[in-house]
Amino acid sequence: MKTIIRLFVLAIFICGFTFSGCSGIETNYGTIAGAVFYSDDTTRVGGGWVRVLDSTGSTIVAETAVDEQARYFIALPEGEYIVMGATSQTGDYTGSGDTVGIFAHETTRYYFAIMFDPPE
Repeated sequence: MKTIIRLFVLAIFICGFTFSGCSGIETNYGTIAGAVFYSDDTTRVGGGWVRVLDSTGSTIVAETAVDEQARYFIALPEGEYIVMGATSQTGDYTGSGDTVGIFAHETTRYYFAIMFDPPE
């Protein structure tokens, strides 16, 4: 009986929380999408990785693999970030060091080159 009462109270709480407009889901997210190139600015880094750091460059906020055409897509809270890339997840990450702005409900396009030559 205690279990049924607890479930009932939990259900009422969840319904009230949801219908009150407080869903607990962040709504101030935006996205960043683009592609990663080698230093020649034409050869894509297919199979590479993208790492997103906070605006100070001290904390990794997100990282993802790029597809075979070197494209990536990451959802982030609104704010300023530094985006870097590498040829592998454990490789040396490089980038321009520029700060990229992410805005709520928008996609920021950011294409950049890593500081490595394309493979022969």
